[in-house]
Amino acid sequence: IGIDVTDSREGIYKDKNTVANLGVKSTSSVQADNDWRYTWENILNYSKTFGKHGLTAMIGSSTTAYGYEKVLASGANQASALTSFHDLGANADSKENASQLIETQMVSFFGRLNYKFNERYLFQASLRADGSSVLAKGHKWGYFPSASAAWRISEEGFMADQDIFSNLKLRLSWGVAGNSAIDAYATLGGLKKSVYTFGSSVYGYYPSEIANKDLTWEKSKNLNIGLEAAFLNNRLKLETEYFLKKTSDMLYNMPYPISSGISYVPMNLLDMQNKGIEFTISATPIQTKDFIWNLSFNGTHYSNKILNLPEDKRENGIIHGTASLFRLMEGGSIYDLYTYEYAGVNPETGAAQWYMDEKDANGKVTGRTVTEDYTQASKYELGSTLPDFQGGFSTDFAYKGIDLSIATNFQIGGKIYDSMYSSFMHAGSNIGSNWHKDILNAWTPENKNTNVPIMDGAQNSNSQSSRFLINASFFNIRNISLG
Repeated sequence: IGIDVTDSREGIYKDKNTVANLGVKSTSSVQADNDWRYTWENILNYSKTFGKHGLTAMIGSSTTAYGYEKVLASGANQASALTSFHDLGANADSKENASQLIETQMVSFFGRLNYKFNERYLFQASLRADGSSVLAKGHKWGYFPSASAAWRISEEGFMADQDIFSNLKLRLSWGVAGNSAIDAYATLGGLKKSVYTFGSSVYGYYPSEIANKDLTWEKSKNLNIGLEAAFLNNRLKLETEYFLKKTSDMLYNMPYPISSGISYVPMNLLDMQNKGIEFTISATPIQTKDFIWNLSFNGTHYSNKILNLPEDKRENGIIHGTASLFRLMEGGSIYDLYTYEYAGVNPETGAAQWYMDEKDANGKVTGRTVTEDYTQASKYELGSTLPDFQGGFSTDFAYKGIDLSIATNFQIGGKIYDSMYSSFMHAGSNIGSNWHKDILNAWTPENKNTNVPIMDGAQNSNSQSSRFLINASFFNIRNISLG
């Protein structure tokens, strides 16, 4: 049993002469927070060996609960500073109070069975059932099986006389995993209060969330096939694994029209697939009494594909992500960039330009041109943030008590949107903000051959576009340690 409880109370008083309230009025507030979580687990293990057979079993249950409660009171224009935040009733204006309670709970039952024979054949099967309070009624429970098997080929009799493999093992696993990571009351909807003025101010309520009575578990089916091999008395090792993950009923906060007053609706929106391969190669090229040198190299390549979208979203997709920089399309990836394509600078005027579709009378795209009006520019698919390959390299040496280790990682391919660079390339509109040194290359009548627009304070010159998409490839020395 584990329990974690935090209680806190914060009182704030700001006089009208503080920077925050300079010359206006004093403000004061008191907030009390209570945060608690507990975990209760029960696990029973059984183990038995008989001859060449080995059996282990486990059954268990787990309950986790989380709660958060907040009470807030505030006001303004207090008669005297002497009572600080201890007399909120003395505030003449803006008396407000608020409270909130969030509670969630997860209940799980699980079991696992392991069997091995002669240290060569290994089998495992498991099943778990999870119930989550945040999901809709009738959909709270999910059931997730898994199974795996491994064959230690190097322990077979026909491998006894060979001197190539120190270890050779083949493994296979399949399983289903669940996810219920959504807001606590997404299935219930809610109301918020607002002030409306009809001659005098009155309170009213509006829907702040739309209830989704069908929210259920997001499920991922995982297939893994792996190979472990060791050579030269374990001086050279290879581990490689192919993985395939298919996710169904993926939980997603579906953007909603702004006119509705609601930002999004949580849904089981799409089906998705990840597949790829990863490997690790490690070696010990030199090993003597006083000196040892180890090397390790790992890499991963994978692809992502959207298998299914709701029928009404298949033609135009779903714009999503920070600053609406991505688009979900069937057959595409959740990492596909979708934004405006920068067309450079008009050499005669210095104005920024973007590409724009040309369409016929029926709305069919017939070509494209450039425009200096950002609001008329068209969005295009401009690559992916998903790398082609990523990995790391490390090496370490040890000699008579002195050791040196170097760890690195890298990425090849993919793009990234450099929003910080964008903020440093403003056209003079962000008064008081720094510039990047590239701004010195801005267009002038004497500097027409440039990709940086004129410094005329135009608001759209550094708006979101491919101008700020950069190659995400990198090589990084993570750590060098000498001991």
